[in-house]
Amino acid sequence: MLGIDFGTTNSAVGVFREGRVRIIPNRHGDTTTPSVAAFAPDGTLLVGRQAQAQALLHPEAAVHRVKLELGNRWTFRHGNRSHSAEEVASWILRDLRQSAEAHLGEEVNQAVLTVPAQFNHVQRAALAEAAGMAGIEAVRMINEPTAAALSYGLLHAEDDATILVFDMGGGTLDISVLEVGDGVVETKGTGGDSTLGGGNWDRRIVEHLLNVFSQQHGFRPTGRPALRRLEVAAEQAKTELSGAGSTAVQLPYLDRGPAGPLAHLDTTLTRAWLEELTGDLLGRCEQPVQRALHTAFGSHETTDIDHFILVGGATRMPMITDFVRRLAGGREPNRSLGPEAVVTGATVQSAVLTGQLRDDLLLMDVTSLPLGIETEGGGMAWLIERGTTIPTARSEIFTTVEHYQSVARFTIREGHHKLAAYNKKLGVLELPVPPAPRGEPIIEVRFDTDANHVLQVMAKDLNTGREVTARMNRESAVHAAHQESDPRRAVMRHES
Repeated sequence: MLGIDFGTTNSAVGVFREGRVRIIPNRHGDTTTPSVAAFAPDGTLLVGRQAQAQALLHPEAAVHRVKLELGNRWTFRHGNRSHSAEEVASWILRDLRQSAEAHLGEEVNQAVLTVPAQFNHVQRAALAEAAGMAGIEAVRMINEPTAAALSYGLLHAEDDATILVFDMGGGTLDISVLEVGDGVVETKGTGGDSTLGGGNWDRRIVEHLLNVFSQQHGFRPTGRPALRRLEVAAEQAKTELSGAGSTAVQLPYLDRGPAGPLAHLDTTLTRAWLEELTGDLLGRCEQPVQRALHTAFGSHETTDIDHFILVGGATRMPMITDFVRRLAGGREPNRSLGPEAVVTGATVQSAVLTGQLRDDLLLMDVTSLPLGIETEGGGMAWLIERGTTIPTARSEIFTTVEHYQSVARFTIREGHHKLAAYNKKLGVLELPVPPAPRGEPIIEVRFDTDANHVLQVMAKDLNTGREVTARMNRESAVHAAHQESDPRRAVMRHES
């Protein structure tokens, strides 16, 4: 069984052999593979470094950051075919599996996969679907900060500690507060932003470079090749500014104006400028941290945190390190885990599941978002609160709203907002009920969430014994998206 970190920018795969984690190199000898897919002019599918190179020449034939599109109605069109995000993700996952099989000399079809803690149920189901398309059974999914904590527990097996993992990669921010020690990794609180990562800083730099070019030459580049070169230059500039106070951006022959020769871009960026430009992005880190702390301790205090762990490429930016240092009251954040922390944790969990590591290593993960049902008037009745240890099962009794209502509709949603419309719709169950006065039917609704955060919902009429069940996944969410609210089928909590 493999451990796989499918990242926004880069991905990695590991295996547990001879008592330790081995990060598996790809065909180029690299331990990380760019999460990029592209088609060559002859139609050959390329993944990783080759796809990255192809994207510079033919950006219209390449896909980046597909992880952020999982579970959405997004498509990549090439030629006469459209490809879903799950299909594109499967190409990258298949490449990782093939690298592992070539390295190990045997077939491998099972894996532990990591996901951002703030991924909703639909996104998790979409990743499992992509893995299946790649010939991989997703035996377990664990949150990325939890995987990092497993790595920490492996390195510090004798230490009991409460840690805060600040994990920011290319596209997502995850915060988790965990207790580690005595063979147990227990998540106490989570927070995050599924739309905040290093890519946000890149896009700010790109916009600035476009403005500079426009000022210098009187027009803005619009061609895909020029824009792709700017994206690469922005990412490189951000990386260089993590270690230096300034960096030059020089892009010869970037684009041709309406009438004239090819124009160049030549400018200098400073770290101070970048930090001022992106101060609002740093500010967005505050609320996820506070949410995780409040779930764990009931307050925003950090005095009970022993170690602040930085994970993910974006945390190399000095402004992120400074932010976490202030959060820690001046204490220095811990960088001991390294860039392979997440894939290492996934591989450790695979070793536990296959019996290669001691079976008393216990992982206790939690729900990152509350789960509930839309009720009469567009409110929410939550059955599973955020921060609930999984697997778990919860049930409540509901009833009808209208007199002689013949159908009770249960719209399952995920999210924090008190108004249902602002929460993610996961699925819809409709249960026929015998017509009766309002409030008379007694309907039990049960939510079951397994260790992979997969939710199954059951609604049962306790008077007739009739029941309906459904698993919340991408298909159920797509179906639910087309279902509009109907007050004649609404439900409310039963007053016992």
